[in-house]
This record gives sequence, C-alpha cells and structure tokens, in this order.
Amino acid sequence: MKFIQHQQEKSLGELLVQSGRLPREQLQKALVEQQRSAEPLGKTLVRLGYVEEKDVLNVLQGLLVVTFRLDKEDFAFEALFVREIIRNQETNKLPKMPLFIEGLIKYRGIVVPIMNLSLRLGQKPHSATDETRIIVVECNSQIFGLLVDEVEAVVQLPMDRIESSPAVLKGLDARYIYGIGKLNDRLITVLHLESLLDNVNTHEILTEAGES
Repeated sequence: MKFIQHQQEKSLGELLVQSGRLPREQLQKALVEQQRSAEPLGKTLVRLGYVEEKDVLNVLQGLLVVTFRLDKEDFAFEALFVREIIRNQETNKLPKMPLFIEGLIKYRGIVVPIMNLSLRLGQKPHSATDETRIIVVECNSQIFGLLVDEVEAVVQLPMDRIESSPAVLKGLDARYIYGIGKLNDRLITVLHLESLLDNVNTHEILTEAGES
C-alpha cells in the first residue's frame, strides 16, 4: 500500500514538472520531506512554497486548452492565455520585421502585433479562408494575435493523456512543444506559448512602427 501511494505521489510530482509549474530539483527535495512528514506530496509542496494549491488542482483535473488547426493538423495551447478569438482582418504591414510578423491591427483600442503561427513554426505559408481566425493571447504582460487556419474547441485534456514527444515527429522545434495530447482518436500537439513568444518583444515592434 505504501509503495502504491509513493508511486501516486511521484506521478503528481512528474505532472507538475511536466507542466512547467515545478523545477525537478524542488520535486526531489519535496519527496524527501514528504517521506519524513508522511503527508501528501501536494500538501508538502504547498507548505514549502514550491507551488500553489491551484497548481496541484489544475494538474490533477487536466489541462484546459484551445484547439486549432494549422495545415490540417491539430494544435493547442493553454486556454488561460486566451483573451478572445476574432475573425481574420487586414494588417498594417511593418518593415524590418521577421517574416512571421504579419503586421498590426487595432484591437479594443490598442495596437496588437499579429504573428503567423505557421511561419513561426517553420511551416509553409498558406492562403487565408473564411475559417481563418486570430487568437488574441496575453502572456508575460504582452498581447499578441496568433493567426491560425481554424479554431475548433476548448477542451480538457487529462494530464495522463499528454506525453512528451520528440519534436522530429512533426518537424517542429522542441522548444515550442509542451507535449502530445490524445483525445479520442486524435493526436493534438500542445504548444508552449511562452516559448513561441520568446525573443519577440511587443514594445520593440510597436516602437519600430511608431505606435508606442
């Protein structure tokens, strides 16, 4: 019984590490402390200040994601970053910008850069359709619009159905992949939004455009 409980505790810890909420070094320290105190690992982690109670609940319940399509493949990222999903619209083009920056739009009184997610992931560009959408996200105090082929749904992915997977499976940079989720008979590539926006500074883009 103790062995089973210990395995369950380790599973919770691994889920927290996999979700990016807990460094592995802190997990190892918490497991040692948990064995000493004989309390549940989640309680130990919260007591040590390594995670918040909501983090434990979130990984146990699953990951709430927005699913969308790029070039007929399923992708997703965490719904907590999403402010709104809007129809595609013409952008104001910018010089001297990376190819994956489409331009700027006005969104609820502010200027927002639009990122072509296909180009950011190194895929071939393709024409917009009536289903093309812009997913407006906020991450690390930056607001971006992400251009995708089609938005599908908001779903709950159980953490035990999200597996780390080599990026070579889809030819993507490993930095951008959170994991591969399984939903019914579908495989969904869950993207790491913070990595996608890494080294892309909203302030610098707006300064270049004279919008800051």
